[in-house]
Amino acid sequence: MSKRLFLHIAEDLEREFDYLNKNQTVAVTLGFTAIQKVTSSMLVLAYGNTTDINDEYLKTADKTTRDTLEYLCYGIIKIYASRYLKTPNCNDLQRIYEAHARVHALPDMIGSIDRMHWEWDNCPTAWRA
Repeated sequence: MSKRLFLHIAEDLEREFDYLNKNQTVAVTLGFTAIQKVTSSMLVLAYGNTTDINDEYLKTADKTTRDTLEYLCYGIIKIYASRYLKTPNCNDLQRIYEAHARVHALPDMIGSIDRMHWEWDNCPTAWRA
């Protein structure tokens, strides 16, 4: 993900939810910024890890990451669904097919998720089907 896109998403989420604003705790210490919280949540999504994975790296608590992850998922749907999360029509699918064929040269990308009909020349023998 580009830095510009990430910052755009973080700013949109920060505007939408007060939880992501930097706030002061009871001990008058500053809380995490929206960028820190969204980074923590996106790392969990990107690598499929548990929410406590960022404890040492980003110094965020498990609960902070989990709460931000919920806001991130809900916010993405709330903010961007009407524009980006639409069901593709025939023209959209055709453009996706053509773009994917140019880059990857795999036919019928949308129709076959598991690629079982593709030749597995470089796979271990046990995985060939």
